[in-house]
Formats: sequence, C-alpha cells, structure tokens
Amino acid sequence: MPKYKNKHQNKYSHKHSYGYRRIYKSKRRKNVFFRSRFFLFFLLILIISGVLAYLVVFSNIFQVKEIRVSGNQKINPDEIKSDLAGKIGRKMLFFETKSIFLINTKRMAGLLQENYPLAEKINLKRRFPSILVIELQERSSAATFCQNLENEQSEIQRFDCFLVDKNGIVFEKENFENINEPKERGLIVKLQAGSINFVLGKKIIQE
Repeated sequence: MPKYKNKHQNKYSHKHSYGYRRIYKSKRRKNVFFRSRFFLFFLLILIISGVLAYLVVFSNIFQVKEIRVSGNQKINPDEIKSDLAGKIGRKMLFFETKSIFLINTKRMAGLLQENYPLAEKINLKRRFPSILVIELQERSSAATFCQNLENEQSEIQRFDCFLVDKNGIVFEKENFENINEPKERGLIVKLQAGSINFVLGKKIIQE
C-alpha cells in the first residue's frame, strides 16, 4: 500500500511540475514578445498612424478656410462659393470636419455642375493647406430660341428666350421685348409659344 501511494504521489508531482513549467514558459514567451523590438516598432507605428489620422481629419491646419473662384463671367462667385461651402462638411466620430483631404473633388464638381448649367466645365482643385479653387468655363451661345409670350397683334411683343450652346444644351433664360435685341446671341430661332419645353442643363432635343 505505501509503495502504491508513493508511486501515485510521484506521478502526480511529475505532472504538476510539468504543467507549471509549461505555464511558466508561456508567460515567459509573452513577456519576451512585449519586450521585443517588433512589438515596440508596432506600437510606435500605431501611435504615429493615430497622430497622422488626427491631423488629416481634425487638425485646424487642414480645415478649408477659403474658397476661390476663377473663370467666371456671369456666375455669381459668392453664390457658388456658398453652395460649395454647404456641401463639404461631414461628420467623423460625432465631430464635424471640413478637412481638405476628405473632400471628393470630382463628386463636388459634379454636384455644382447640376446646379449651374451656365458652366460648361467645373474643376475643383486643392491648394494646401486650406484653400479650394473652383475653376469655371462658361458656355457661349450658338443659338437663341425665342417664344412669343404676347398676342402677335399686340404693339409690344415679349419673347421668352433660351440660349443654347454648340452642343444643343440649354443653359440660360432671358426675356426680350425686341426679337432683334440679342444681336450677339448667335442664330435666332422664333418659335410658337409652348412648342418646345426648355429645360436648363438639358439638350433642346433629347436623343
């Protein structure tokens, strides 16, 4: 009986000792990992990335502070600047930011193009650290389509006129009391009232 007990105790003691050594080695490996150069390098990269992300998104240095407009002749610069300023803000982590890095310039230019049919091309460019520039190329008239708004027997005739560019895009509406008034508007086409439904920014004849 004593022999069995001693044998059992030795076996148990051996297992216990082996398990302890495994736990000790595992803890030692973890400590070595946390003290290793790889871990320190990874931690340094993580800190630098966090700082850079903060600078890009929230730093006041890169917040858009000024919007400039170039190439405009008829388009009101204050109006288009105000329109863009209302579109560039976005929320990140419950905070609003106007970081110049987060602005999708092509998307913003497309949105402005929809609101300003007078512009043939709109480019939006960044000037670091905090300036956006709206570059405009306005349309020029190739033809003027006019509809008579009054009775033809009236002494004073008013015309509802639409300017059309070389691509057939309707881009501006004007009113004239004299059909010959728009001398620098290209070809003048007189139409009956209501014969064509003019839509700004669309082709006069849809394909």
